[in-house]
This record gives sequence, structure tokens and C-alpha cells, in this order.
Amino acid sequence: MKLENASFFDHLIKNLKKQTSFTLTGLTTFSRLLLLNYICKLSGKKVLFITSTEQTALKYSADLERLFDRSAETIPYQNISPYEVVVGNLYDYAKQIDTLEAQPNLVFTPVKALLEKFPSQDFFEKNSFSLKVGDSISQTDLLNKLIKLGYKRSTMVSDIGEFSIRGDIADIYSLEENPIRLEFWGDEIVDIRFFDNETQKSIKKLAEPVSIRPLYKFVLPQNPPKDFPKELKEQFENEGYFEGINVYQSYFNTDLVNILDYFSDYIVIFDEFAEVSAKYQQIDDAYINSYNEALKTSQIYPLKEINHFTWEEITRKTAGMQKIYFNNFLSDENNEVIDIDARNVQIFDANMEAVARFIQEHKGFQITI
Repeated sequence: MKLENASFFDHLIKNLKKQTSFTLTGLTTFSRLLLLNYICKLSGKKVLFITSTEQTALKYSADLERLFDRSAETIPYQNISPYEVVVGNLYDYAKQIDTLEAQPNLVFTPVKALLEKFPSQDFFEKNSFSLKVGDSISQTDLLNKLIKLGYKRSTMVSDIGEFSIRGDIADIYSLEENPIRLEFWGDEIVDIRFFDNETQKSIKKLAEPVSIRPLYKFVLPQNPPKDFPKELKEQFENEGYFEGINVYQSYFNTDLVNILDYFSDYIVIFDEFAEVSAKYQQIDDAYINSYNEALKTSQIYPLKEINHFTWEEITRKTAGMQKIYFNNFLSDENNEVIDIDARNVQIFDANMEAVARFIQEHKGFQITI
């Protein structure tokens, strides 16, 4: 029996067309992938699939491509608390921003990434700058632009956030997979290429413009805000982007947004909502404890706003979105519940007669091995 002939299929189509929220239950791992593939095909909308762990998200993504040839992106998360005075993983941040801006048709996200705050699209449009072959820019102006966006000068580029200027060559490791090398003739850029930061060998010449985005989730003003902790103002004035300034992001960017703000027109699917919400609130509690402990031990000073989203804020953001719940563990459901009644095939222990008998008894079913 094909899925189109299943008793629940009409209900699935009806709810997708009406764009109402509903619950699917009685699911196996495979049926979740099968239904997700159908939802992507039939809804005509992009899908954000939220899991309780990163391992689950990565496995779903790999299995979906292997079984149905459907590609997806998985948003990573930062492994540190947003209240630690260390910069997070910039490679993961670059991947996060790339995915948010690209808005792929299908995105898997572990719930931990939902707590993070990101700059808005407007922030990147206002504060990024682009470079292309034929542009004229003095190396002094380029240096000042990069420092304003949080980049550090070094003798040789080896990590994201570094740049170097040597003669008529400028290397910049921005929020890209590889650093770029600019070659100048006077003030004119005559060549741009990606290169390998370890071997220093060229990877690819670039004819199209390359965008240099801010390294942090904010750009520092010339002077510290009036309400900025007075204990840090001298350090701000002397060092600019000092170590740990990332914690104070809310003083410099009042328009930090959520993943859901980037994907506001997506269908949101929760993979076991009870697990996702419990995990979210567990991380939320850990972050609040981390913040209070950092304040108590004077590792940081009071923030203008906390650096993560609460569950209540996530609930408000999803209120107007179409939500589909893949829930085998039902609680108080306020929307329609569709029972798929999917079952895993029994284990045959290499008994081919039992295999043949099972297939014979299920003639007409779609078989996936």
C-alpha cells in the first residue's frame, strides 16, 4: 500500500492545505523520514525540523538524503554558555549565518541552537562590505574597515577573524570556509582568490564580489554607551574589542533575533515536542545559573538583556506559524491528532522463508529495504 492510499493521507493533505497545526503519532524512525519527505513535497513550503539533540538532527539529515535523495542543512550550536568571557566557535558561527541567510528548503536544528541570539539580516546589510576585482581601496582604508568589524591584524592568517597586509597582498579570513587573498596594483584590486590557510596554496579565483561580514554580533560604536558598565569603559576605550566583550552584546545591538525570525514563513516540525521543550528548559535553567554565577564571582557585570531566548519567547514566536508535531508521547493536544500506526518490521534472523511469507502477506505495500 502506498502512502497516498493510507487512511490518514486525506487528513494529512487537508491540514497541510489549510495550514493548520496538527499532530502525527504512531511513528517509527523511518515513517518520520517518509512523512517529512511527503510534507516537503506536498506543502510547497520550506520546513524547519527541530530535534532535541544534534546527533538526531545529523542522523535524520543523512538518512533523508540516502533514502529519498533530499538534501538538508543542519544548524550547529555553540557549545559554550553565552555568559562565558570567551568567544564561541567562529567556524560554527559562520555556518550558522550562512544557513540563516541562505534559507534552504529544509533545515534541521537541535533545540540548543534555538536559544541563541543572532544579528538580523538588516544588521549584515548595513555593516558588511564587499570587494571585487577592479575595486579601488587603499590598504589603510581596508585596514580600518576590518578593525572596525572586529578583525585582528597578524603576520600570517591562520584563523577566522585574522587579516594581514604585506606589500601588495592582503589576506582576510572572514566568516567563510577559506580565507581570501587580495592582490593590489596601487589601490586597485587586480585579483581575489580563496586559499588554503595551512598550505598557502590558491583554491579558487573569484570573479564575483566577496562579502566581508562583522566578526561579532555587533559593531562597536566610537564611544561606549552611557549605560555600559563603568568598570569596563576604560578597557573599551583602550582595547576596543577586548576579550570577553561578546558577553555584552545587548549593549551594542538591540536588534538581536532568533532562528525563527529568519524562518518565519517555514513550517515548524517538532520531533517529540515534550522532549524538545524539556531539553530547552533544562538548557535555559543552566544558562540562568551560569549568568548568576558569573555575576556572583564578578566574572562579568550586569547585562542590559540576557543573552538567550526564554521558552516563553519561543512560544510567542511560533504562535503564528504552522506547526506539526511528531509525537508518540501525547499530552494535552489542542489540535487534530492523526494516528499513522506505523510499525517496525519483525526481525527474521536470516529465515528467508519467513521473509518471503511476510512479503507475500503484504502484497501491494511499498517496500523499502
